[in-house]
Amino acid sequence: MTNDPANARVPDIIAALVPISEPSGFLVAWTSTRAAEAGAGDIFAMPLGAPIADVRRLTTAQGRDYSARLAPTETPGRYIMVWVSDANGGNLDIWSRFVVP
Repeated sequence: MTNDPANARVPDIIAALVPISEPSGFLVAWTSTRAAEAGAGDIFAMPLGAPIADVRRLTTAQGRDYSARLAPTETPGRYIMVWVSDANGGNLDIWSRFVVP
């Protein structure tokens, strides 16, 4: 539950969750438009149960970024993230990057 104003932007309700070696055991990633600089939507992540100060913004391109999925790589503590973005002129593309929480 939140106490957001009626006209506030809201986060995506479909989050990605991946097991990690952090004490919390999981990394959660989600799309949000809450931050003014997030525009139409950026992807954020944090270890589950971590303080809000541990939130990391993973995408910053213009346009909408959403549907993030994470998977572990062969390198401990390193994950691959794929997501959908329309940053290339409105066409939907699948993007990827490595993430180290």
